[in-house]
Amino acid sequence: MLAYSSWKMKELVGKHIQVYQELSSATYFPVIQAPIGVDSTYEGWSHHGDDAVYCLLVPLKPGRGHSFRLKESITEERPKRTFQVRVQLKCTCATEEAADTTLCFLHHPDKRQRRHWREHFLSVLCTGSYLDVHKTVAWFQEFVMSVWGVRPKMRRYHVKMLPSLRCCMLQLTDGLGRTFLIELMFGLQQCDLDIYLCSRSREVATCPTSTTWLASSAVAEVKFFQHIARQVPQGSYHLKCLHIFTHIVAMAAMVATDVPASILKSLILGAENVGCELDGDTEVRMKQREEMLSQEMARLLKEAMAAMVAIDILASILKSLILGAENVGYELDGDTEVRMKQREEMLSQEMARLLKEVEELEQMSQEQGNVAWRAMLLAALQQWQFWAIAAVLFLLLVQELPYKGWVVKELVEELIQVYQELSSATYFPVMQPAIGVGSTYEGWSHHGDDAVYCLLVPLKPGRGHSFRLKESITEERPKRTFQVRVQLKCTCATEEAADTTLCFLHHPDKRQRRHWREHFLSVLCTGSYLDVHKTVAWFQEFVMSVWGVRPKMRRYHVKMLPSLRCCMLQLTDGLGRTFLIELMFGLQQCDSDIYLCSRSREVATCPTSTTWLASSAVAEVKFFQHIARQVPRGSYHLKCLRACTQILAGTGFSTSTMKVIVMHLLTTTPLSGWCRRDFMLRLKDIMQYLRCCLEKKHLHHFFIGNDNVPEEISLPPAYEMAEPLNLFQGLAQDPAAHTKALSEFEDIYDGL
Repeated sequence: MLAYSSWKMKELVGKHIQVYQELSSATYFPVIQAPIGVDSTYEGWSHHGDDAVYCLLVPLKPGRGHSFRLKESITEERPKRTFQVRVQLKCTCATEEAADTTLCFLHHPDKRQRRHWREHFLSVLCTGSYLDVHKTVAWFQEFVMSVWGVRPKMRRYHVKMLPSLRCCMLQLTDGLGRTFLIELMFGLQQCDLDIYLCSRSREVATCPTSTTWLASSAVAEVKFFQHIARQVPQGSYHLKCLHIFTHIVAMAAMVATDVPASILKSLILGAENVGCELDGDTEVRMKQREEMLSQEMARLLKEAMAAMVAIDILASILKSLILGAENVGYELDGDTEVRMKQREEMLSQEMARLLKEVEELEQMSQEQGNVAWRAMLLAALQQWQFWAIAAVLFLLLVQELPYKGWVVKELVEELIQVYQELSSATYFPVMQPAIGVGSTYEGWSHHGDDAVYCLLVPLKPGRGHSFRLKESITEERPKRTFQVRVQLKCTCATEEAADTTLCFLHHPDKRQRRHWREHFLSVLCTGSYLDVHKTVAWFQEFVMSVWGVRPKMRRYHVKMLPSLRCCMLQLTDGLGRTFLIELMFGLQQCDSDIYLCSRSREVATCPTSTTWLASSAVAEVKFFQHIARQVPRGSYHLKCLRACTQILAGTGFSTSTMKVIVMHLLTTTPLSGWCRRDFMLRLKDIMQYLRCCLEKKHLHHFFIGNDNVPEEISLPPAYEMAEPLNLFQGLAQDPAAHTKALSEFEDIYDGL
């Protein structure tokens, strides 16, 4: 997670600097350039985990009419590592910085105004004529707090400024309560090199005054590790070696993490290797460190043993549920069986490789005679065992779906933001933030890397229009298919128009008014009704025309897959991974959680392209979110649903049928009964419920005529007052289909 978080923090700071550049482009304050990620987090070897500090160096350039002149400190050190930065005026009369001489500090005709500018600048950022670190930091801290939130990405985080004299320490908290620490230090490039004079540096211990700037090789170090990364073979362990050494030394709390490798090695291998005797205090510290390492090794060993026991238990469960198909009476198809065998073989090879490395480490530890060296290897050995266990658990149990789903949703939101910016003054429909729906966003998808990320994009009528729903002519109650009539409305007296010239109904030019109307209808409508196919085609064309205007979009290659009732985007990232995104459009019905959608799995037939289908996809997502807040921690209700859909995959029973059954059971059985120990009992309950519904040829729709729907889910009045809708009506009307379904179910149930 560190690599992604580092990139996110750097992007966020970059956005902030863009705001500064826009606001200060015509001022005489310093020019701030793009931030440079430095220190262990951006070098790739940080051992702080979630406690990592994201350190960024912000280069400063002299502003309009100024120059920086370095003054070396009076020390015997060679080369000099502490400097003062003198701020000097320069003439801008003949340069592109000033359109005329009135902007020049040296030659402005009004001496009083010229002196005021100069004194104001010096009072804000300088002490005397020298750039002051403390004042520069305080000035930027004040700027950060004054403009935080002007960009959408900033509003996702709550910011707190931590006290610091020589750098800006930002503490950001996101909506999930996660905290990120960002350290911004300022730097002045020295002679166009990779050495900067920084407001803070770990290389120089003392800072005699607030006007002292410290030479830092942080940028050079980052570039060094980037250079090494291009030279070493794939899978090099040089960063892991540095990570392990700093981790062991940090436990002993003896030295800082940037001590040279030779000193680290001499401390760990023992003083006798460097030909010097240990004094009393050092010997005590070494013994304390050795004892600490032994305790840490014992603790890690205990955790590893516990994890191994957990693996045995989980392996038996996984084998019975996934690998041992014969135990549950569910036959794997040929392709699935081949993939499972390949996966099993791959895991075996990976474990064999890890065990071989562990044996090599053990052999190395036996060959060494030094106690500290053995302790280090044993600690590293325990880390290898721990991470080997974690890797296996991750491969077997953890899916990337929640994270990928969040990334996909954020990308779609960027796309909608672009649309909103470009269409704000038009009469086209207004798009609202996308809503994640379907099994992927409900948390129980079993498709893994083949998951489709389905999002519903709500539409509101655009400027000067309104939507009126027309029910289809069917005996169904409540109606589940509609047509959407697009009507004009007067905007003369509303905030939508500054004057009557924008009103469709009262525009003085009838020809222009008719042209607007005909253009809108030809693009999105058939007759006066909103056309699903035309709406989808219109948005597909928009996506392809604007893809790449935002940095996030440029990370993916987009391909539009053919579809009439939804936008199917196939995205491919730089690593060759593919994401399938399904965007369907929806119109909210009666301010409820029921939407009229361009596509719905609940309604099988779509007679015309102007037919919009009632969908409870948003209500289902809200239902599972409601249940997640009610069930005890570690509930297995989603795992039960996933297991049942896997068992019945390839049969005539749809995933939506199993979802309805599980939703009914969640509202009629105690939620405490969905724990791990009752996993098999709940599976049996689900299957018995399905059998009962098949025998009665009746399965109630969960949201229509059901008094057990949670109150926080908003439904149209027609849904609340209607009689329960039978989802198995087709089986009741077709005896042959009913007989086939019963036979298919009995075959599966007998195996279970």
